[in-house]
Amino acid sequence: MPFTSNLSVCEHHAIRSVGFAPVGQVMGVCVRQLRTQPTNYGCVRGGTEIRDVTMVDRLHYAGFEDAADRMRQECQAIGGDGVVAVGLNMVRLGQGNVEIQAVGTAVRSIGAVRPRTPFTCDLSGQDFAKLMLAGWVPCGMVLGIAITLRHTDVFGRGQVVPPWQNAELEGCTDLVERARMLARLRLRDGCVQRGGEGIVIRRMTTAIHKLECDSGLDRRAEVLMTGTAITQFRHGDPPSPLPILRITGGTNG
Repeated sequence: MPFTSNLSVCEHHAIRSVGFAPVGQVMGVCVRQLRTQPTNYGCVRGGTEIRDVTMVDRLHYAGFEDAADRMRQECQAIGGDGVVAVGLNMVRLGQGNVEIQAVGTAVRSIGAVRPRTPFTCDLSGQDFAKLMLAGWVPCGMVLGIAITLRHTDVFGRGQVVPPWQNAELEGCTDLVERARMLARLRLRDGCVQRGGEGIVIRRMTTAIHKLECDSGLDRRAEVLMTGTAITQFRHGDPPSPLPILRITGGTNG
């Protein structure tokens, strides 16, 4: 049966070189309604402390998890052992609605050893092959999502700087630092849940938005980290590449 994939030629050959074969392209989709926080949410009793928008965090996380689960189920349905080169995308549909997509290529082990449940990873085909050759395997994709909010006014620590001055926006710095810290913690929690020994991060994005409110301005920081939890199955150094090409043992006369 012909297969479909989102792999390049190099990725296809790299995956086959470590004992896996592509089965087909798989996709998981989740459409969710994500409402923003009410106005003045960042202002707490007239102060400017940083607040975690956990409600929106959970909605984003649940959407990505649902899409990834459906992609994994599709992989299992076509006989795959895992999904590689996974791409996560979020498309805004308007009116607070978003479509979350998870797209990758299902692969199957050529040998006798197969995982009990399909794994997912956002590594490219070449990186997946390098990981396997080094004695490591992917446990699953992990996400770190954090949204923090801070109120800004001329009296508080939100620090409004006149446009003609060059100065650090300490309020924004603190806001982003806290969001990244929370995202890393959630990324680590996901690694522990999947039984991983570490994480290789593939993507990290940060965005800051201004939100008008009745008593000034709110700033919102959004941090998204995606990676793959990995664990070691073989200890010791991988075989080093040969500086010469052997002409015996693997050629046909």
